Amino acid sequence: MFTFKHFQVLQERNTMKVCTDSCILGAWADVSGVNKILDIGTGTGLLTLMIAQRTKAQIDAIEIDKSAFEEASLNFCNSPFSKRIKAHHADIRNYKSEKYDLVISNPPFYENHLKSNNENKNRAKHTVSLSFKDLAGSIEQLLTKNGKAIILLPPESFQILASFLNSYNLYETKILNIHNKNGSPVFRQIGVFAFGVPLETELVTLSIRQNNSNEYSNEFAELLKDYYLIF
Repeated sequence: MFTFKHFQVLQERNTMKVCTDSCILGAWADVSGVNKILDIGTGTGLLTLMIAQRTKAQIDAIEIDKSAFEEASLNFCNSPFSKRIKAHHADIRNYKSEKYDLVISNPPFYENHLKSNNENKNRAKHTVSLSFKDLAGSIEQLLTKNGKAIILLPPESFQILASFLNSYNLYETKILNIHNKNGSPVFRQIGVFAFGVPLETELVTLSIRQNNSNEYSNEFAELLKDYYLIF
């Protein structure tokens, strides 16, 4: 179990556990003015719970894996936000709904990589059940005309998904480049996508740790202070 300031996350039955980059996504995503949110591949329900803490929006969370869906459902029921969030055991490619103001996802990372013998781990980490092309198509179908999609991926995978989203007229309006420390390589990117080509894409950075120590950076602490018990 992972304990935050206002909720807890059971994760014993989930292949993908609570991790720092997902927490950054949940805390960084702009939810202002949003009334209806879709979380694709919710896993433990972490992103949904983090967003629910700072918005009054209704949130639907999709999860294809049955065990993960059941654990996310329990996490939602045990949270103070249970009346506004709902888990769905479904394949996003077949999911039918009214459109959403915000679609958020920390999808499987890898296409065309070597896989393990663990089917649940493959489903969580690799695009065996949802390709980037299918994910982009689902986002295009489920997002309102003025809505936005916020996606977290490693840089190589981010570029692949972005190319598919671009083909649906969804373009990057803002990108957060995440470093472990200043000057270290970018290991994750969070992109905000919206319909129509922007005049320019805003680029921002976040370093998780201080350069001269292993302590969390001030910017990371500020971002996660409403969630992490240590801040």
